[in-house]
Amino acid sequence: MACRSLCSMASRLTLSSIPALPASHHTTSLLVLTLAPSTPSLTHTRGKRSKPLALPAPHPGLWKDVEFPEVTHNKEDYIEARKLPEFPKVPLYTDWHRPGKPPKHMRRIINIRGPELIHNELIHKQFGIVAEQGGFLEHKHFEVLRNVLNKKLDFKRMFAQYRVDPLYQSWTKKSVGMKMGGGKGSVHHYVTPVKAERIIVEVGGHCTYEEVYKTLNGLAGVMPFKAKAVCHDHMGQDVQRQKRLEAANINPFTLEYCIKYNMTGCWQSMHYYDYVWKGKYT
Repeated sequence: MACRSLCSMASRLTLSSIPALPASHHTTSLLVLTLAPSTPSLTHTRGKRSKPLALPAPHPGLWKDVEFPEVTHNKEDYIEARKLPEFPKVPLYTDWHRPGKPPKHMRRIINIRGPELIHNELIHKQFGIVAEQGGFLEHKHFEVLRNVLNKKLDFKRMFAQYRVDPLYQSWTKKSVGMKMGGGKGSVHHYVTPVKAERIIVEVGGHCTYEEVYKTLNGLAGVMPFKAKAVCHDHMGQDVQRQKRLEAANINPFTLEYCIKYNMTGCWQSMHYYDYVWKGKYT
Protein backbone atom coordinates (compact mmCIF):
# COMPACT_ATOMS: atom_id res chain seq x y z
CA MET A 1 0.00 0.00 0.00
CA ALA A 2 2.85 2.36 0.80
CA CYS A 3 4.43 1.80 -2.65
CA ARG A 4 1.13 2.48 -4.42
CA SER A 5 0.58 5.70 -2.49
CA LEU A 6 4.10 6.88 -3.29
CA CYS A 7 3.60 6.12 -7.00
CA SER A 8 0.29 8.00 -7.08
CA MET A 9 1.88 10.98 -5.34
CA ALA A 10 4.81 10.97 -7.76
CA SER A 11 2.46 10.87 -10.75
CA ARG A 12 0.67 14.05 -9.55
CA LEU A 13 3.89 16.01 -9.21
CA THR A 14 4.24 18.88 -11.70
CA LEU A 15 6.45 21.92 -12.05
CA SER A 16 3.94 24.10 -10.21
CA SER A 17 3.66 21.74 -7.25
CA ILE A 18 7.42 21.55 -6.59
CA PRO A 19 8.66 24.52 -4.53
CA ALA A 20 11.66 26.53 -5.56
CA LEU A 21 14.93 25.13 -4.21
CA PRO A 22 18.26 26.89 -3.66
CA ALA A 23 21.05 26.59 -6.20
CA SER A 24 22.82 23.89 -4.18
CA HIS A 25 19.85 21.54 -4.63
CA HIS A 26 19.47 21.82 -8.42
CA THR A 27 20.79 18.28 -8.91
CA THR A 28 18.23 16.85 -6.52
CA SER A 29 15.37 18.68 -8.22
CA LEU A 30 16.41 17.36 -11.61
CA LEU A 31 16.44 13.84 -10.17
CA VAL A 32 12.90 14.27 -8.84
CA LEU A 33 11.64 15.54 -12.18
CA THR A 34 13.27 12.62 -14.00
CA LEU A 35 11.78 9.97 -11.75
CA ALA A 36 8.27 11.47 -11.76
CA PRO A 37 6.53 10.79 -15.09
CA SER A 38 4.07 13.34 -16.44
CA THR A 39 1.34 10.80 -17.24
CA PRO A 40 -0.20 8.80 -14.36
CA SER A 41 -0.84 5.81 -16.65
CA LEU A 42 2.87 5.07 -16.90
CA THR A 43 3.09 4.32 -13.18
CA HIS A 44 0.17 1.85 -13.14
CA THR A 45 1.56 -0.82 -15.52
CA ARG A 46 2.01 -3.55 -12.97
CA GLY A 47 0.50 -6.81 -14.19
CA LYS A 48 -0.22 -5.49 -17.70
CA ARG A 49 1.33 -6.77 -20.93
CA SER A 50 2.49 -4.37 -23.56
CA LYS A 51 0.89 -4.88 -26.95
CA PRO A 52 3.25 -5.79 -29.84
CA LEU A 53 4.04 -2.95 -32.14
CA ALA A 54 2.38 -3.22 -35.55
CA LEU A 55 4.75 -3.37 -38.51
CA PRO A 56 4.41 -0.50 -41.00
CA ALA A 57 2.72 -1.42 -44.26
CA PRO A 58 5.27 -1.55 -47.11
CA HIS A 59 4.80 0.29 -50.37
CA PRO A 60 2.55 -1.60 -52.85
CA GLY A 61 5.21 -1.28 -55.54
CA LEU A 62 7.39 -3.67 -53.55
CA TRP A 63 5.33 -6.65 -54.76
CA LYS A 64 4.91 -5.74 -58.41
CA ASP A 65 7.22 -8.58 -59.54
CA VAL A 66 5.81 -11.30 -57.23
CA GLU A 67 4.53 -14.34 -59.13
CA PHE A 68 2.53 -17.00 -57.35
CA PRO A 69 3.34 -20.63 -58.28
CA GLU A 70 1.10 -22.61 -60.58
CA VAL A 71 -1.73 -24.61 -59.03
CA THR A 72 -0.70 -28.29 -59.04
CA HIS A 73 -2.25 -30.41 -56.28
CA ASN A 74 -5.59 -28.58 -55.88
CA LYS A 75 -7.03 -26.82 -58.92
CA GLU A 76 -10.40 -25.95 -57.38
CA ASP A 77 -9.48 -23.96 -54.27
CA TYR A 78 -6.58 -21.57 -54.78
CA ILE A 79 -6.18 -21.08 -51.01
CA GLU A 80 -5.59 -24.80 -50.46
CA ALA A 81 -3.31 -24.91 -53.49
CA ARG A 82 -0.98 -22.36 -51.90
CA LYS A 83 -0.55 -24.51 -48.78
CA LEU A 84 1.99 -27.29 -48.35
CA PRO A 85 0.61 -30.69 -49.42
CA GLU A 86 0.74 -33.80 -47.25
CA PHE A 87 3.42 -36.28 -48.29
CA PRO A 88 2.65 -39.99 -47.90
CA LYS A 89 4.50 -41.80 -45.14
CA VAL A 90 5.23 -44.72 -47.48
CA PRO A 91 6.02 -43.96 -51.15
CA LEU A 92 3.87 -45.50 -53.84
CA TYR A 93 5.79 -47.89 -56.07
CA THR A 94 4.72 -48.71 -59.62
CA ASP A 95 4.68 -52.03 -61.47
CA TRP A 96 8.38 -51.89 -62.27
CA HIS A 97 9.14 -53.20 -58.78
CA ARG A 98 8.05 -56.53 -57.34
CA PRO A 99 4.65 -56.04 -55.71
CA GLY A 100 4.32 -56.21 -51.93
CA LYS A 101 8.10 -55.99 -51.33
CA PRO A 102 9.49 -52.46 -51.21
CA PRO A 103 13.16 -52.03 -52.10
CA LYS A 104 15.80 -52.01 -49.35
CA HIS A 105 18.26 -49.23 -50.06
CA MET A 106 21.74 -48.78 -48.70
CA ARG A 107 22.56 -45.81 -46.50
CA ARG A 108 24.27 -43.91 -49.35
CA ILE A 109 25.90 -41.26 -47.18
CA ILE A 110 27.26 -39.66 -50.34
CA ASN A 111 23.72 -38.32 -50.91
CA ILE A 112 24.12 -35.95 -47.94
CA ARG A 113 27.82 -35.17 -48.40
CA GLY A 114 29.03 -32.03 -50.12
CA PRO A 115 27.22 -28.93 -51.37
CA GLU A 116 23.98 -28.77 -53.32
CA LEU A 117 24.70 -27.60 -56.87
CA ILE A 118 21.19 -27.24 -58.32
CA HIS A 119 18.51 -26.36 -55.74
CA ASN A 120 20.62 -23.80 -53.87
CA GLU A 121 18.80 -20.60 -54.90
CA LEU A 122 15.35 -19.18 -54.22
CA ILE A 123 13.19 -19.46 -57.33
CA HIS A 124 10.75 -16.72 -56.30
CA LYS A 125 13.58 -14.59 -54.84
CA GLN A 126 11.88 -14.01 -51.50
CA PHE A 127 12.27 -16.12 -48.33
CA GLY A 128 12.89 -19.70 -47.27
CA ILE A 129 14.80 -22.19 -45.13
CA VAL A 130 18.22 -23.42 -46.26
CA ALA A 131 20.23 -26.34 -44.87
CA GLU A 132 23.70 -25.58 -43.54
CA GLN A 133 24.63 -29.26 -43.15
CA GLY A 134 23.66 -32.52 -44.80
CA GLY A 135 21.13 -34.85 -43.24
CA PHE A 136 18.00 -36.94 -43.67
CA LEU A 137 14.45 -35.62 -43.42
CA GLU A 138 11.82 -37.97 -41.99
CA HIS A 139 8.04 -37.90 -42.22
CA LYS A 140 7.72 -36.10 -38.87
CA HIS A 141 9.81 -33.20 -40.13
CA PHE A 142 7.57 -32.76 -43.17
CA GLU A 143 4.55 -32.79 -40.87
CA VAL A 144 6.04 -30.06 -38.66
CA LEU A 145 6.70 -27.88 -41.70
CA ARG A 146 3.22 -28.45 -43.09
CA ASN A 147 1.30 -27.94 -39.84
CA VAL A 148 3.14 -24.83 -38.71
CA LEU A 149 3.27 -23.01 -42.05
CA ASN A 150 -0.32 -23.85 -42.97
CA LYS A 151 -1.42 -22.44 -39.61
CA LYS A 152 0.77 -19.35 -39.34
CA LEU A 153 0.72 -17.93 -42.88
CA ASP A 154 -2.07 -15.89 -44.42
CA PHE A 155 -2.59 -17.72 -47.72
CA LYS A 156 -4.82 -15.03 -49.16
CA ARG A 157 -1.62 -13.14 -49.89
CA MET A 158 1.15 -15.71 -49.24
CA PHE A 159 2.22 -19.15 -50.44
CA ALA A 160 4.55 -21.95 -49.36
CA GLN A 161 6.33 -24.49 -51.53
CA TYR A 162 8.53 -27.54 -50.90
CA ARG A 163 11.97 -27.59 -52.54
CA VAL A 164 12.89 -31.13 -51.53
CA ASP A 165 11.72 -34.50 -52.83
CA PRO A 166 9.12 -36.60 -51.00
CA LEU A 167 10.20 -39.62 -48.97
CA TYR A 168 11.79 -42.23 -51.22
CA GLN A 169 14.87 -43.82 -49.58
CA SER A 170 14.07 -46.79 -47.33
CA TRP A 171 15.73 -47.02 -43.91
CA THR A 172 16.07 -50.57 -42.60
CA LYS A 173 16.36 -51.50 -38.95
CA LYS A 174 16.60 -54.69 -36.93
CA SER A 175 14.81 -55.39 -33.66
CA VAL A 176 16.51 -54.57 -30.37
CA GLY A 177 18.57 -57.47 -29.04
CA MET A 178 18.46 -59.39 -32.32
CA LYS A 179 21.61 -61.29 -33.32
CA MET A 180 23.47 -60.22 -36.39
CA GLY A 181 23.03 -62.23 -39.56
CA GLY A 182 20.01 -63.47 -41.40
CA GLY A 183 20.14 -60.82 -44.12
CA LYS A 184 19.21 -57.18 -44.22
CA GLY A 185 16.59 -55.98 -41.75
CA SER A 186 13.06 -54.90 -42.53
CA VAL A 187 12.14 -51.42 -43.73
CA HIS A 188 11.50 -49.23 -40.70
CA HIS A 189 10.76 -45.84 -42.30
CA TYR A 190 11.59 -43.68 -45.31
CA VAL A 191 13.79 -40.60 -45.52
CA THR A 192 14.80 -37.86 -47.94
CA PRO A 193 18.53 -37.02 -48.16
CA VAL A 194 19.41 -33.32 -48.13
CA LYS A 195 22.80 -31.78 -48.89
CA ALA A 196 24.26 -28.58 -47.49
CA GLU A 197 23.01 -25.30 -49.04
CA ARG A 198 19.80 -27.02 -50.20
CA ILE A 199 16.60 -24.97 -50.07
CA ILE A 200 14.12 -26.97 -47.97
CA VAL A 201 10.99 -24.83 -48.20
CA GLU A 202 10.23 -21.52 -49.88
CA VAL A 203 7.76 -18.87 -48.73
CA GLY A 204 6.65 -15.80 -50.64
CA GLY A 205 3.80 -13.59 -51.71
CA HIS A 206 2.68 -10.14 -50.60
CA CYS A 207 4.63 -10.17 -47.34
CA THR A 208 7.85 -8.89 -45.81
CA TYR A 209 10.76 -10.73 -44.25
CA GLU A 210 9.87 -9.42 -40.79
CA GLU A 211 6.46 -11.10 -40.99
CA VAL A 212 7.74 -14.61 -41.72
CA TYR A 213 11.17 -14.57 -40.04
CA LYS A 214 9.99 -15.73 -36.62
CA THR A 215 8.08 -18.69 -38.10
CA LEU A 216 10.89 -19.73 -40.46
CA ASN A 217 13.56 -19.37 -37.80
CA GLY A 218 11.59 -21.55 -35.40
CA LEU A 219 11.15 -24.26 -38.04
CA ALA A 220 14.85 -24.14 -38.89
CA GLY A 221 15.62 -24.97 -35.27
CA VAL A 222 13.66 -28.25 -35.32
CA MET A 223 15.35 -29.66 -38.40
CA PRO A 224 17.62 -32.70 -37.82
CA PHE A 225 20.60 -30.68 -39.05
CA LYS A 226 21.75 -27.08 -38.96
CA ALA A 227 19.44 -24.82 -40.95
CA LYS A 228 18.57 -21.13 -41.05
CA ALA A 229 15.93 -18.75 -42.36
CA VAL A 230 17.16 -16.78 -45.35
CA CYS A 231 16.14 -13.86 -47.52
CA HIS A 232 17.14 -13.48 -51.16
CA ASP A 233 18.90 -10.17 -50.52
CA HIS A 234 20.79 -11.57 -47.54
CA MET A 235 21.99 -14.58 -49.53
CA GLY A 236 23.51 -12.31 -52.14
CA GLN A 237 25.18 -10.20 -49.46
CA ASP A 238 26.67 -13.31 -47.83
CA VAL A 239 28.21 -14.39 -51.14
CA GLN A 240 29.75 -10.96 -51.72
CA ARG A 241 31.03 -10.86 -48.15
CA GLN A 242 32.72 -14.24 -48.53
CA LYS A 243 34.42 -13.09 -51.72
CA ARG A 244 35.68 -9.92 -50.04
CA LEU A 245 37.10 -11.91 -47.12
CA GLU A 246 38.92 -14.29 -49.45
CA ALA A 247 40.34 -11.40 -51.49
CA ALA A 248 41.46 -9.50 -48.36
CA ASN A 249 43.17 -12.51 -46.77
CA ILE A 250 46.93 -11.96 -46.66
CA ASN A 251 47.76 -15.25 -44.98
CA PRO A 252 49.02 -17.66 -47.67
CA PHE A 253 48.79 -20.74 -45.45
CA THR A 254 45.19 -21.63 -46.08
CA LEU A 255 43.97 -25.22 -45.94
CA GLU A 256 43.73 -25.28 -49.72
CA TYR A 257 47.38 -24.17 -50.00
CA CYS A 258 48.55 -26.81 -47.53
CA ILE A 259 46.65 -29.60 -49.27
CA LYS A 260 47.88 -28.52 -52.70
CA TYR A 261 51.57 -28.81 -51.77
CA ASN A 262 51.22 -31.73 -49.31
CA MET A 263 52.71 -29.81 -46.41
CA THR A 264 53.93 -32.01 -43.55
CA GLY A 265 52.62 -35.01 -45.49
CA CYS A 266 48.97 -34.13 -44.88
CA TRP A 267 47.84 -36.36 -47.76
CA GLN A 268 48.33 -39.41 -45.57
CA SER A 269 45.63 -38.27 -43.14
CA MET A 270 43.38 -36.52 -45.68
CA HIS A 271 40.27 -38.04 -47.17
CA TYR A 272 39.42 -37.76 -50.84
CA TYR A 273 36.54 -35.39 -50.10
CA ASP A 274 38.82 -33.18 -47.98
CA TYR A 275 40.93 -32.69 -51.07
CA VAL A 276 37.90 -31.97 -53.28
CA TRP A 277 36.06 -29.56 -50.97
CA LYS A 278 39.14 -28.15 -49.16
CA GLY A 279 37.95 -29.14 -45.68
CA LYS A 280 34.39 -27.88 -46.08
CA TYR A 281 31.14 -29.87 -45.85
CA THR A 282 32.68 -32.58 -43.66
